[in-house]
Amino acid sequence: MIFKKGDKIFFNKLSKFIKKSDTIYLELDVMRFGKYLKKKISKENYLNFFFKLLTRLVGKKGNIIIPSFSYSWGSDKKSKIFNHKFTKSQTGIFPEYFRKQRGVERTDDPMFSCLVYGKNKNFFLNNYEKNSFGKNSIYAKIYEKNAKLISFGLNKFDPTFVHYVEQYFDENIRKISYRKLKKFNGFIVNSKGKKYKDYQFCFMKSMGSKISFNEKNIRYILQKKKMLKQIKILNTDIFICNSKDFFENGLIGLRSNQKFFTKN
Repeated sequence: MIFKKGDKIFFNKLSKFIKKSDTIYLELDVMRFGKYLKKKISKENYLNFFFKLLTRLVGKKGNIIIPSFSYSWGSDKKSKIFNHKFTKSQTGIFPEYFRKQRGVERTDDPMFSCLVYGKNKNFFLNNYEKNSFGKNSIYAKIYEKNAKLISFGLNKFDPTFVHYVEQYFDENIRKISYRKLKKFNGFIVNSKGKKYKDYQFCFMKSMGSKISFNEKNIRYILQKKKMLKQIKILNTDIFICNSKDFFENGLIGLRSNQKFFTKN
């Protein structure tokens, strides 16, 4: 046992909402739980606890998707090289640990790559459109499979899936003013070590924009409809929502208010 209040508290609470064979998309900060450790343990053992927890929750038929965004072709990057195997994630300590585990594979997106583990990982890995949030992106597949969006240890409900909703609205319903489709160029070193020039489209804010995501509206609606679960483990909030619920209510919100997801 590594936590003062017991290790089973995580599985017992989460297993009520995450079932075997589920697909889960997690944005997480496991380090928030470190202060509740019973004794000092190595970083490896600490991170391995959460790896085993997640794989146990979804079982052999489930899937785990975790962001490993690197923004490798961003305007602040000089080399503009995305190495599928070695480029580090900028989304925290656990994604870096997860990236190196056996059975985990990474999408080829040089800006918004994701890590995929599970039975259907090949389905999620293929994105021939080269569009981070487009109709054939991993986020479109997250919607198709009605994956569960989970904010784990962040104390906020801030899923990157929102950009898929925004781009869908922009392309199919009505243009939004604060994001535009932008083409990025650079080099990719694939999993076999082959380097080649490529491109990627991302639905991005304008440079210097002060607009940022605001969870207030979508969180209020989803909680009112009892579609967003809020669990507290060791004084830390965990939010869980079906992606289709988020998508459908997000579109409703954008139809009535183009700034439904934003704040200045």
